[in-house]
Amino acid sequence: MFGRSPIASLAALSAVLLALGATASAQVQSSIGVAASDYPFLIQGKTVPGNGTLLEAEAVTSSYSPVLVDLADGARYILGIGSQARFAQDRIRLDGVSLEIASSGPQPQRIEVAGLALITTAPGSRGAVYTDQRDRVSVWVESGEITALGQLGKQLAKIGAGESLTISDTNSDLGPDVQDKRAPLEIARIQLRQLEHLAAVESESPPIRDKRRELTVALVEASGGLLRSGSFRSDAKVNMVIPTGMPAVNPEILLAATVRVGEELYRVRIGESGCGGPRCKSDDPPAARNTFDGWRGGLPAPFPSCTLCRVSSTEEP
Repeated sequence: MFGRSPIASLAALSAVLLALGATASAQVQSSIGVAASDYPFLIQGKTVPGNGTLLEAEAVTSSYSPVLVDLADGARYILGIGSQARFAQDRIRLDGVSLEIASSGPQPQRIEVAGLALITTAPGSRGAVYTDQRDRVSVWVESGEITALGQLGKQLAKIGAGESLTISDTNSDLGPDVQDKRAPLEIARIQLRQLEHLAAVESESPPIRDKRRELTVALVEASGGLLRSGSFRSDAKVNMVIPTGMPAVNPEILLAATVRVGEELYRVRIGESGCGGPRCKSDDPPAARNTFDGWRGGLPAPFPSCTLCRVSSTEEP
């Protein structure tokens, strides 16, 4: 007699289910875009063989091929070889090593890198960001404008179309060091590092070898021999001291070379080898991460990554 009536019990159960449903809906991450690559890559630490949906604040890690990221707001980015970035609706955090801004979209975009914030202050801005250390970032702008903000939002510099800039010592108590002549050298150094990372897949995709050597020679010659191939095989030793203002280095020539190499690096296709059939692909392709010094501050730390490998195929050619 004192038990709850069936109707009351049903009503109570419905209320609980509704509450649980509301909680689950609140925890569901929203989709902010899609990511795609010719080579397997990672989204939040999980291997993606071709393309995948990108959710709020998820980390994308590339391997031996760039990853194209199209965001729902119209912005488009290309994550460089051996790089990692986390994408959110209101910002992007680049951990390393390179990120091309193919189009910043109609609204200003915020890229957090090396303790700084880079804001695309002109709609549809294009350019690239390079970093492999916690306190140094180099920026090149193809079109539009990017504003660099330091601690507490203090404006450090504005980079316009055709300009490049390196900002070092971003965490120094004395304030960052802004250098325009250093940028082409820093960009070329990181590009050389990416080219050497790409060398691991030459046995699987032989055509890469000639292109990689061609681009390496272009950077070495444009630097007047200051940069050398083979200097960055140890990922633990990338803090090469680069002097500035040397007569042997022409910043304009070197910058032009980095622009050309950047275009090639972001558009390298190594998804197929030989005739492109499964029998021409290695069953166990080389797999490795391009480690870098990492991020300090900003969004949460990147999701732990693992090695990548191609999804095996048993399909007959």
